[in-house]
Amino acid sequence: MKISFWNDTSDDLTAGESYSITALVVKSFEGALVLNTTADTTSKPISPIANVISGVKTLLAEKIQNVYIQQIHISDIRRCQACHHKMEANAEDKTVRCSACQTKQRSAELKRTLTASLTVKDEQNNISKFYVAQHVLMEFLQSCSKENLIGDVDQLEDFLLEINNVKITHGSSNDAITKMEKTE
Repeated sequence: MKISFWNDTSDDLTAGESYSITALVVKSFEGALVLNTTADTTSKPISPIANVISGVKTLLAEKIQNVYIQQIHISDIRRCQACHHKMEANAEDKTVRCSACQTKQRSAELKRTLTASLTVKDEQNNISKFYVAQHVLMEFLQSCSKENLIGDVDQLEDFLLEINNVKITHGSSNDAITKMEKTE
């Protein structure tokens, strides 16, 4: 079955990743069933689809852990406003041309998405990897009065590595962090 994404609903999605997508509608197009997004459609990263049991709804209990961040990688992705293709843009460039649709646009107007991949150690010395979406990073930085770091990925990574203890909340069977709190 195909899915059609309208407006900005696909901006935060990355090819090859798995997502839980809500508020879709089923339509018929050229004799085939198609899923379409709505104004209420939301998406949330989940564990790889191979780990999801097809057709079964599972309520994910939240798990809260105190962890130490060992490694971090923050992806700073910019996308074309016209076709949503990933783009490379240097801070010095005032304009940039999309290689996919050839649209020229201001670099400052490109849609920016930050995501983080964390390797953490818990209190039992278990090592796990987690994904952190941009809105979770922003809420965490606001709680630490460090919103200014969102503009500098290197300083943001340094700040997160300097924190000794972080309380994270995530689904018990997935690797997406839904909340972060500084515990020191």
